[in-house]
Amino acid sequence: MIAKYQGPICPRIQNKLEVEKSNSREWVPTCCGDKSLSKFEVTYKGNICGKQYIVDIEHKTCSCGAWDLSGIPCAHSIAALASDDHNIEDYVHTCYSAVSFAQAYGPCVYPINGPNLWPRNDREIPLPPPWRKQVGRPKKKRRREHVELKNPYKMQRKNGLVRCSSCGVIGHNKRRCKDATDEANKATTQANKTKRVRQKNATATGVSSSSQIEPTNRVASLSQEPPPAPQSQSSSQVAPPTPPSQSCSQVELTHAIQLRQKIPLSRRSNFGLSTETMAAASEASRRITKLYMNTQAHK
Repeated sequence: MIAKYQGPICPRIQNKLEVEKSNSREWVPTCCGDKSLSKFEVTYKGNICGKQYIVDIEHKTCSCGAWDLSGIPCAHSIAALASDDHNIEDYVHTCYSAVSFAQAYGPCVYPINGPNLWPRNDREIPLPPPWRKQVGRPKKKRRREHVELKNPYKMQRKNGLVRCSSCGVIGHNKRRCKDATDEANKATTQANKTKRVRQKNATATGVSSSSQIEPTNRVASLSQEPPPAPQSQSSSQVAPPTPPSQSCSQVELTHAIQLRQKIPLSRRSNFGLSTETMAAASEASRRITKLYMNTQAHK
């Protein structure tokens, strides 16, 4: 395969060199005027960002350090080399040349057996370093190179644009919508204000429940009055005696039920009733319960 390749350096290194050649168009070299004419001052176009490097062609160095570490000329050194019409491939390290690659893999590479057939010894088996869980969410994608482009054949989202269902603006959804959040906050604030006003009014009237209101003396005296005696049709006739099955407690129970029924049904659970009405209702309910308990005790 390498025998069919016609380039001076290996294909992968050639691709990296082509990327650096395209990046060198944004750099402007300036010769320093030394005897060998090998030192250059390379600046960015217009020197907007203040980037400036020193390139020495004779020693194959650049102040950015990329040429020294990798052996591949960087964009700054390529700009300086191109100003003097030098061949860029001649300044790549010899280890990346196609000749070096052919010499390395030219001889026969003999096969070897697997680890199960290796000779055994008494030495301690080397173990890998202890595994430590890294901080953060683990990455699933591989680390891309800085010159690697995105895959143009990768499938994108089915719906590329996201439209908000609340405000109809493209670029966010309903959860991220600021208008919907502001409206929800206003509604919550208004509900809290209404709740506080209702609590304040209930505290001002002093009525929390009907069972906590004691009847006044006038209502209590009215409720304690005995029921009116039945009038006879004539003074000569004597009122019929009360049957033994109808006791005094039953008469009082009937009177209490009639007193309870005088209160309008639609206003029994209204907190806007007057104090006398609520006291009368409480007294009637109390008397009904007491008389019912007495009746059950006599039975």
